[in-house]
Amino acid sequence: MKEPFAVNKNGEKVSLIDYMKDRFETNRDFITRELSTLPLPLKPIPIQGGHFFMLDVGECRSLIPTAYLEGRPTDLAFCLWIAKEAGVMMSPCSDTYGRSSTDTRQQDYVRFALTNIDQLLEAMRRLR
Repeated sequence: MKEPFAVNKNGEKVSLIDYMKDRFETNRDFITRELSTLPLPLKPIPIQGGHFFMLDVGECRSLIPTAYLEGRPTDLAFCLWIAKEAGVMMSPCSDTYGRSSTDTRQQDYVRFALTNIDQLLEAMRRLR
């Protein structure tokens, strides 16, 4: 069986796995740099790889309007607020990992996909 391949930005055939790894690392590094320029106290959570980027939004709690916070953990309130006000979709980790977990830090964590650089650029523009 032949290994799947892709063509990189230099026009060279490379392993599809290597290509995807490079693409996600490039997107992750771009997002890490861009987040430091935003007017929100977002803290990137270091990741080794994958399709998602994780953020600690705990310090944003005081910025979230009360209507979004009522009866909700910080991560869900943040995601609702950012979706409504900036049109940027993120996923709250408290729903992903379960509310019964004893790790309350996850209520401060959100994640978003690293798959499409154009969408990432648009998300950073909207968050400014």
